[in-house]
Amino acid sequence: MRDWLRNLNRVQWKPNCRRKLCRKHFEEHRFVISPPLARSIGYVMKSVRLTEDAILSIFDKLGDDKCKRISSLLEKLNRKRGWKHVFICCAVICVPLYYFMLAVCGGDRYYKINCAQIRDENFMPNWSTDYKTTAQTRLIQQPNSPPETELLVPNIVHYIWYAESPQQLKFHNLLSILSAHKLIQPQMILFHTNIEPTGNYWQEVKKIPSLKVIHRRPSTCLFGYPLKLPYYETSSSNVDRLRVLYETGGIYLDLDVLVTKPFDDLRRYPCSIGLEGSDRVCGGIVVCSKDAPFLTLWINSYLDDYQVKTWAYNTGMVPYKLWKRYPHLVHVEERSLHRPNYAELDKIYGNDVVNWNDNYSVHLWYRVWQKSKLYTVEPNEENIKTMNSTFGQIARQIFYGTTDFAR
Repeated sequence: MRDWLRNLNRVQWKPNCRRKLCRKHFEEHRFVISPPLARSIGYVMKSVRLTEDAILSIFDKLGDDKCKRISSLLEKLNRKRGWKHVFICCAVICVPLYYFMLAVCGGDRYYKINCAQIRDENFMPNWSTDYKTTAQTRLIQQPNSPPETELLVPNIVHYIWYAESPQQLKFHNLLSILSAHKLIQPQMILFHTNIEPTGNYWQEVKKIPSLKVIHRRPSTCLFGYPLKLPYYETSSSNVDRLRVLYETGGIYLDLDVLVTKPFDDLRRYPCSIGLEGSDRVCGGIVVCSKDAPFLTLWINSYLDDYQVKTWAYNTGMVPYKLWKRYPHLVHVEERSLHRPNYAELDKIYGNDVVNWNDNYSVHLWYRVWQKSKLYTVEPNEENIKTMNSTFGQIARQIFYGTTDFAR
């Protein structure tokens, strides 16, 4: 009786018929069947051949009576092969396959949000049954202007530090955390890590009263699919920064971002990000409430369109495109979060000191700087006293409370 699907693979299909019908059915149910899931059980758009595991799994889901009726249909199909029989066979195979996939993927935990799919996994909230309607309404009606007084984003700052072995916290990391502590004045600074940093600078950070160390393991999978390597450098933190914001909301900062003024104005929006260049934003600073629809759509890109080999694709290009499509869902700062950018390092580390007083923050682009000609010495509490640069000014303001040269 388990041969009822194997018989299908022996049928001499007409290629055009098979391709058109399968593509049509696939498009109708695209919000349930994601491409990675489809590939994992052997379903390919140009073919309906199934793997042995899929055949056995679907067989287990169906009763003996249904299998007998399907086997009878397939036997008739072997004798008469025409358009009607091709259509019947596609319906016979696609309908059970559809319900099988739906059951495997969590049933009604899939929600269609303006043609975007979100799977309810470990970190997803228990959405109410009317969430779909509510979210679609908010996608259309949510105003672009922020409320005058209400702060939508909780005053919580998140940092993520993942490492394969204990590593020393560097001076610019200390400056980042101190700047957030002094200027944002958060209720909590949550430091998410799998291995705590070491060194004197880390001991200084641990003296901050609002600091809480959250031990967590880097994400190795998302929505049930393994994350592609490299896994400690960027990909895991890129995913987890959205996960922690989805869980609690707040302000995510890269550890090479120096805060230069309070973020209260940004916290009035459901979600705020900053431009990095003309065609992308930067995920190094994300200010979001935990129920922001924009954050939901952004997370979805890691399910359907995760491209780890393209630099800043999911953290920069995807949210940029979402902003262009849904400008009412996110507030974008054009210059005050990430400018000067990585192509303007001379304005950060060179003698060309810029006016940074209007910036919410200055992104140091530390790893890019390390590989540039401008990198001459690792900054510390002594050599910043005489640094004649934008970075030197900001570092002195954070560490010593003045931009003046120190002795």
